[in-house]
Amino acid sequence: MTHHPSPLQRILTLLSLIALASAAGTGTAMAKNRELIKNGSFSSGLANWTTLASDGGVVGSFTAAAVGAAAPRSGEATPLNPAGGTLYALADQNNRSYQVLAQSFRVPRTAKRVILTYQMFAHSQAATVLNPALFDIVGVNQQARVDLLKGASPLTATSGFARVLYNRGADAVASPTPPPFLSYRFNLSRNVKAGRTYKIRFLAAATEEVMNVGVDNVSVKAR
Repeated sequence: MTHHPSPLQRILTLLSLIALASAAGTGTAMAKNRELIKNGSFSSGLANWTTLASDGGVVGSFTAAAVGAAAPRSGEATPLNPAGGTLYALADQNNRSYQVLAQSFRVPRTAKRVILTYQMFAHSQAATVLNPALFDIVGVNQQARVDLLKGASPLTATSGFARVLYNRGADAVASPTPPPFLSYRFNLSRNVKAGRTYKIRFLAAATEEVMNVGVDNVSVKAR
């Protein structure tokens, strides 16, 4: 005798199949949204990040700083970041120098879309001077800068960028109140190639006065 499922059983089976298909689709979408930056929130200090300073960090460096606390070397005020955690990366100095913060990432071979986001403030205590020799600390050079470097480029590259992301010098100049963290978003899909390696590089150059550069919530997501 042939058993035929009841209408209720058919409905329950159909609903189960729909739920399984929906879960599979969600899993695929999440798998495609891949984070390429490690410790972008700086919750683990500067782990996974590379730093470089003109004098080895004696008069200036990028450090993991407490949000809202005075800059450790210069004593300058820094802003709060409601969207951040307790730590962020801060460039601070008390003499002419430059500081670099960078991390490499590899674009997956299957990536069709690559999005970079980060938060940053740049506070200069002197008028900015955008010296194209980005790492010159003998002449006048007062600027903050963010670049996307090609994988083989050194941390001190001054040309051949995959993309220039910030070259305004600073957000505020000689202000007693630090500027807020600003949010940046870039579609890098046309600037990168699948399977290649790139670096995100933050630079502070200060030959005239203090140049504080704060960085937080760095993310590169590939889909």
